[in-house]
Amino acid sequence: MTNNKCDFISVVGAPNAGKSTLINKLIGSKVCITSPKIQTTRTVIKAIFVEGNTQLVFMDTPGIFVKAKRKLEKAILQEAIDNLIASEQIIFIIDVTKPFNNDVEKIIDILKKYNKKVIFVLNKVDLIKPEKMLPVIQKLQEYTLEKEFFFVSAETGENVELLKKYLIDNAPKGEFAFDPEQITDVPSKFLAAEITREKLFHAMHQEIPYNLSVETESWKTDSENITEIHQVIYINRASHKAMILGKKGENLKKIGTQSRYELQEIFGTKMRLFLFIKLREDWLETENMYEHMGLKFPK
Repeated sequence: MTNNKCDFISVVGAPNAGKSTLINKLIGSKVCITSPKIQTTRTVIKAIFVEGNTQLVFMDTPGIFVKAKRKLEKAILQEAIDNLIASEQIIFIIDVTKPFNNDVEKIIDILKKYNKKVIFVLNKVDLIKPEKMLPVIQKLQEYTLEKEFFFVSAETGENVELLKKYLIDNAPKGEFAFDPEQITDVPSKFLAAEITREKLFHAMHQEIPYNLSVETESWKTDSENITEIHQVIYINRASHKAMILGKKGENLKKIGTQSRYELQEIFGTKMRLFLFIKLREDWLETENMYEHMGLKFPK
């Protein structure tokens, strides 16, 4: 009989509640990309943490929102809802600076419908006075859900260790699902594309980040342990190319440099990163593009 413990934990919430930031802080490594823009996370990514005889597998899910118009939005929303319904252990992260809206209510309706046990994590407590959290707590207490409460700042790390200890203490017995040295289930090529997409999200404004996708076309490591990566940034509007390039290509060069530095830190090897921009006007309507993002193509 094993003395090990293993738990799968879905981290859900409205867009931009701080899910990815919390997971990165919990595991102590950068696995999930972050951005102040909504809908940064597009597919479920597993982040793996091991301490002693306990393995915690956190599932970073896309933000759940009410209105999905485009195919990509519908695919992202379905991915998040499917994961929520299938999950046994759920962290529901709520931004206390803007706690209740239609997106939050939608998640609560799903939790109630499927009678889910939930850990409410009230995030960004460093940005609000304690007395202003009382109405939030009172409202959440009204829901007939089996629940726990934690008050954290994913950005500063406040009380994150308390949440981690609770999860470790309450993890069920079971064999590890992943190698103890593994920190994520996604292939290196996918993670590298996500890191570059994060840098594009930070650099670009308005609608551009939502109309692009990044794919790692090739990944080769030579005898000197230098990795050469070629990535394609797909766009669906010709006008976006000049914006991403910037004057004399300086913007794209900056994005590439930021991505390369972070990839070197994550993978512990010297990198050469080459970025190319390709116009593909129909990529939001093409099934194989959704497959490389890890999403189901909405019929």
